[in-house]
Amino acid sequence: MRALALVLVIFAARYFFVPPLWLRPPLPPAVRALLQGPAADAARELAPNLYAQHRGWLLVHIAGGSIAMMLGLVQFIASVRSARPAVHRALGTIYLGVVVLASVAGFRIALAMPAAVPADVRSRFMPVTIAFLALSVVWLTVTIAAYRRARQRRFDEHRAWMIRSYSLTFAAVTTRLLAPVFLFLFDDPVTGTTAGLLTWPLNLVVAEWLIRRSGEPVPAAPRAAWPPRSAAPH
Repeated sequence: MRALALVLVIFAARYFFVPPLWLRPPLPPAVRALLQGPAADAARELAPNLYAQHRGWLLVHIAGGSIAMMLGLVQFIASVRSARPAVHRALGTIYLGVVVLASVAGFRIALAMPAAVPADVRSRFMPVTIAFLALSVVWLTVTIAAYRRARQRRFDEHRAWMIRSYSLTFAAVTTRLLAPVFLFLFDDPVTGTTAGLLTWPLNLVVAEWLIRRSGEPVPAAPRAAWPPRSAAPH
């Protein structure tokens, strides 16, 4: 997981170069021969068009997702939670902030996707838009649920919700790993991209399996991780 997360973060950093690097990945001639037609052309131009038209939202989404990806890995290290609870708490707050930014930006980018492709193929991209919208909403909702459990000192539930949250953060990796498989299965970039994006619920399934496999999926942070609530006045 750490290696895949690091590779994705480095790969995503290309958007921050001026000009951005490799927005149109070179394809072998055999693959280009399979991907013909207006929809294939639109799929190849989707990322460059979004970058040109919504650069700020795209960079916020990428930066927030990348930071969340790396912070999440640190948060699951038991020694950090047990030895440095204040660090764990501070990093968790940053994780919440960047997920909020990345999910809101992702929602905005999803709404902009239809306008970034020609009108004659726009309907084919609607499942991609819906999948990205749903992921943004669920990612934000699950992460806020994890934060609220921590504030309520319900730490067992907090750990479970954080596993769910990071599984959705990690969807950036798994959808990209599966999309090429669907691309070669369907010989169509739109169908392949859609199928890849629609696999993000599988991450939640794996997260639930990890949570339910054991009552203690990860060691608990000490109770000092969050300051005690003030006593009610008498």
